[in-house]
Amino acid sequence: MKAINEMLTRIDMFIKTSKAERIHKSNNCYIAKYEFKIAWSNESPKTSWNRIIVYVDEDKKEVQILLLYTKTDIQWWNETVWWQKLLKENHKEIYSKFNYQI
Repeated sequence: MKAINEMLTRIDMFIKTSKAERIHKSNNCYIAKYEFKIAWSNESPKTSWNRIIVYVDEDKKEVQILLLYTKTDIQWWNETVWWQKLLKENHKEIYSKFNYQI
């Protein structure tokens, strides 16, 4: 968690890497997906299957972790549909900002 927190404090730099993907944007807010690895493991962030979905409000300079999961947690064949459903159910206020795109 310490490494994840460090990463999120420098989110503006991290979003420029291949480990991060800005998925939905609305005004000065966005949802992004990040790949990460467990410290001291020999896996790359991509092959580790560990993911974080975050909400970023650039005006308020806030970052919220919405989901933290590994791809083995997914019970459907489509990862994106799976986490979007979880956002809709558990983060309605954030989801509503992007529902025209999701």
